[in-house]
Amino acid sequence: MAKTRRISDTEVLARWFYCDVLKQEWDYRLASRYLGEARHLVNPKEGAEPLTIPVIKGTIQFMGEGRWDDWDRPVTSLRMVMWGQPPFYKRYQEWMSTPPPAYLQSDVKEWEEVTGKIAYPEGAYDIIQARPQAAPDN
Repeated sequence: MAKTRRISDTEVLARWFYCDVLKQEWDYRLASRYLGEARHLVNPKEGAEPLTIPVIKGTIQFMGEGRWDDWDRPVTSLRMVMWGQPPFYKRYQEWMSTPPPAYLQSDVKEWEEVTGKIAYPEGAYDIIQARPQAAPDN
């Protein structure tokens, strides 16, 4: 019986980038460049820091949405996550590790959806939402 072929994580990343980000139909001949880029980011040569696939995907999504002031170009390469000062992937990791201020409710909800974490426990910042009461007139 023939052994089934397992698709590697780097191929999954390259397919996601080529099909979902670049909006192209998958073809090994045309997408081999992105397979190499994905392999280089996930399994780098000596001395380089390997990146996780969720960090790469999240960084590219942020770049595509124009989240950073110093980025306004289309995303055309997986290696673009390494660009910038500090690199875009480090900015994304920092964003993931630090919840936004509690008073920015929409940012907190988005952060919780993306990270799957709870930014602030229930009731911790209810005082921000409460309106001050005037003293009763006697």
